[in-house]
This record gives sequence, C-alpha cells and structure tokens, in this order.
Amino acid sequence: MKKLSAIVMAMMMAVGMQAQVKVAPKMQKGAQVTYKNAVTMNMPGLSEPIALSYLEDYTIVDETADGYILKVDTRDFSSNVKDDDVMGTIVAAATEVGANLTRQYKVNKQGQVTGYVDYEATKKEAEAYCDKLVGTINEKMPEVGTLMPVDALKEQLSEKVTEEGLVNQVKAQPGVLCLNGRTIMTGAQEDYDNEQDMKMKRMYLLTSTDGKMIRTSATLNMTKDEIKQMIIKEIEQAMPDQAEAIKQNIDMMIDSGMMKMDLTETADYTLRDDQWVKTLSVETKTNTMGQESTTTATVEFVSCNF
Repeated sequence: MKKLSAIVMAMMMAVGMQAQVKVAPKMQKGAQVTYKNAVTMNMPGLSEPIALSYLEDYTIVDETADGYILKVDTRDFSSNVKDDDVMGTIVAAATEVGANLTRQYKVNKQGQVTGYVDYEATKKEAEAYCDKLVGTINEKMPEVGTLMPVDALKEQLSEKVTEEGLVNQVKAQPGVLCLNGRTIMTGAQEDYDNEQDMKMKRMYLLTSTDGKMIRTSATLNMTKDEIKQMIIKEIEQAMPDQAEAIKQNIDMMIDSGMMKMDLTETADYTLRDDQWVKTLSVETKTNTMGQESTTTATVEFVSCNF
C-alpha cells in the first residue's frame, strides 16, 4: 500500500506540473479597477506594530499599438502612528513617499509592465519626496545626521528610483500587476531582486484546479561573497568612516553568525474571472543579526467599471 501511495502521489505531482495558467487580465481603455491595501509592520525599534491603509486606482488611460498606458493613483492614506513615535513616523513617511509617486506604466496586451511613461518627471518627483523624507528624519532623529551624512542618505534613496528598477520592482514584488503576462505552473522557479536589492528565488504553486488560486514562496538566494559585497556597499555609502574596519572583520562576523541573514516571502493570490486580482495576502519575514521583522500585506478588490 505504501508503494501504491507513492505512485499515486507521483502521478498527482506530474499532473500538477502539467497544469498551467496564463495570466492576462482584461484591458479596456477608460476602465478603472480599485483596490484596498492594508499593511502591518512589526520590527525592532517600534513601540507597537505599524498599521497602514490606502486605496489604489488602476486606470487604463490610453491604448497603444502594442498595449496600453496604465496609471496608478494612491489615495486615502492613513496610519496608526502617533506623533511621539519617532521610528514609526519615519517608517510610515517612507512608505507614503513610495506610494504617492505618480506611476504611469506602459503595459503590453497581457497587462505586463514593459516601461515607464515620462520617467524624468517621476524622477524629479521622487527626488522631491526624498528631500521631504530626509527632512522628516532630521526633524525626528537629528542624531542620524551624525551617523549618516544627509547627502549620502539622499543618494542612497534616489539610487533606487531608476526606470529599470521601478519596472523590475513592479514585475518582481507581489502585487496587482506582478503575475500579468506570466504562464504559471506548479514547480516553476525564478530568480529576482527584492526592494532591498537582495537576490531571491521564488517557486510557484497552483492551489486550485481552475487556475484562479496561486501561491508563491521565496527565500534568500545569496552566497557569502554576495552578502559581503552588499553589506560593504551599504556601509561605504552610509558610514564611510567605518567601512575599512568592517571590511577587515566582516568574514569573522559572517562566519560567527553575527551577520546571519534570513528572508522568506509567501504570497497567496486569488484571481477574478477577468483575471484581475481578487485578493492577495503577503507575509515577509526577515531575520538579520538576530533581529526579527515581519510585514503582512493584504490587497482586496473594491470595484471596477468594466
């Protein structure tokens, strides 16, 4: 019976591997799809978990020869952060800055993001938001300026706002547009970089026979040398005076477990009949040098005018 069970399980896995779904949501000029987002972050330094919420409108503003122009607007941003919660204020401000950037994407017929519309205008807007964020940090935590020069902080923030980086972020991070244009099958894997430029490996799993429920799970996929390079780069940017000391001791710190890093990400999607996301829940867990952080996010379909 055990042998039979093993054979049956192998056959089921083989069938599962053959099942696949192509995600291509309905696209129509003038259509708007609205989602409610909720994010909870629990990390060291916070007096209590941060809870954020906001609405996002996905509007197909135009049709092109090879696809569409899709605009994403954020509104009704709110948080539970109190004025005297310094770290919480900074984290919430950083999240709001990113969410409020004007986002107009070029997407193909399958809704997959292929580029940015008027990236230079978005870049200028991002730089202004970076200035605002740095101002908030200096106001709430003036001691940060003694550890990290303001110019270095601005450079570190603006480095992440490149056209390629913004496009890759939408395609790689779990979200409303992430699966668009992909052919999903159980067991498929891919490599990608997360928002912190850390290398990850993701696996896909179809969790329903109709292809409307999809789970993705990802783990950190970096060698010791890659972790070293990432840490040294960040130290050189943030605290150049301490960079040499870190370089001399980093092997010992990594080998001893002092700089151990672990990261996991799980996302569960359900799709509507038109293949727009119906619900999405994401959990990200990070353990860096014994400090644990957890972020959970939910996305819920609100309305559309198809």
